[in-house]
Amino acid sequence: MRRLGLRVWQGIALALVGFSLYTAAVGQFVDPVQRSTHLALALVLAFTLGIKSESWFASKWRMLIDVALAVSGFVLVGYITGNNEGLTDRMREALDFEIWLGIGATVLAIEGTRRVIGWPMVILALAAIAYAFAGPYLPEPLDHRGYSLERIVEHLYLGDDGIFGIPLGVSATYVALIVTFGALLESSGAGRVLIDIATAMTGRSRGGPATAAVVGSSLMGTISGTAVANVLTTGTVSIPLMRRTGYRPQVAAAIEAVASTGGQIMPPIMGAAAFIMAELILRPYSEIVLAATITAVLFYVAVFASVHFEAVRTGIRSLNPDELPSAGKALAQGGHLLLSIVVLVYGIAAGYSVTYAAFFAVLSILLLAQLRAATRMSPSRILQSLIGAADAIRTGSANWWTPSMQRPGPISSIRSTIATGSRNSPMSRRRPASAPTGRASSIRARRRRIATTSSR
Repeated sequence: MRRLGLRVWQGIALALVGFSLYTAAVGQFVDPVQRSTHLALALVLAFTLGIKSESWFASKWRMLIDVALAVSGFVLVGYITGNNEGLTDRMREALDFEIWLGIGATVLAIEGTRRVIGWPMVILALAAIAYAFAGPYLPEPLDHRGYSLERIVEHLYLGDDGIFGIPLGVSATYVALIVTFGALLESSGAGRVLIDIATAMTGRSRGGPATAAVVGSSLMGTISGTAVANVLTTGTVSIPLMRRTGYRPQVAAAIEAVASTGGQIMPPIMGAAAFIMAELILRPYSEIVLAATITAVLFYVAVFASVHFEAVRTGIRSLNPDELPSAGKALAQGGHLLLSIVVLVYGIAAGYSVTYAAFFAVLSILLLAQLRAATRMSPSRILQSLIGAADAIRTGSANWWTPSMQRPGPISSIRSTIATGSRNSPMSRRRPASAPTGRASSIRARRRRIATTSSR
């Protein structure tokens, strides 16, 4: 039973990665379909993560509850995928039963977030939703007229600025592909090549392991974009070396943590916030990369200087010659893997979309890894890398699907202007909170207003 369940979970994980690769190759679906499909698969993975442990199968109630939540999340979110055309035809106005679907989807999204990343994001989301209700009861300048349950749920579930807003869109396009590329790079051994090069370059300097950790983390940051992955990759090598040369355990851990954090701002692969920034300010990702390069270099210069001064103050020695890897040997064995990073950078610099460039970077690492026996990846190893990427996507996506009352985007603004025949704020559209809640009559009234506005 456990083996079958694990195979199903892995199949869904591969479907999530496969969906991202497919849409990168042949073209993305419209935003609601792309984002809802991505979220539906991610929610299933989030609710059934316990399938990896024996205890999950020992508790039938826990297993049934998790499976029920996973199926419910897939159906409620998948409703957007299957009914997008109908929703678009009626300008995404919610019918009565869709309000209940929206409530269920919002609750499941919040619970999925709690399970994956804990309470902080959940508390922020609940506070934002509570603020939408509590406006009339708050003092100035925080007060507002308040919004009805129907309007809030419609905004979160059917709008383009709630659950299915820009952050989730970034996760469903850029982040999924970049994480997949990073997982394959790490599995092929490219991460080890970068660490060996960094250690060979800086190991002879004062405080060698610490300076190697800084340089290694900066190099790893070019392919990972996440602090956690950076620590897991470079920390397993650098922290034991730092302790052997005299660093206190807490200092060694702090140096590795700070150095790895910079990986999120080290081009070309940065954290998800960089892609969200590009979407929000409507600038090419290549411009974000150029701006981030200056910040990243200054960050690592400052960290490197701090580590050097700490080593001088405490008298930390450099690494012994027999502890240093050979940079030439590392490049000879795995340097060809780094060409995939060149493919990604060239694609972005040439003006291709990040998703298109990342797709060809994924293909290139799969081909380059087969050139040498030491880096060759078997089909099972590739599948495990893709499953690991899906797990990372699931974790990262939880930061972006959390329900929020964002400022309405262009689509919401256009829909509001057409419907009301005015230029009022999009958040002031529709009836007051105390108005009748019949959704069908609201749609008919809206259509009459559109006709009246058009005739004028």
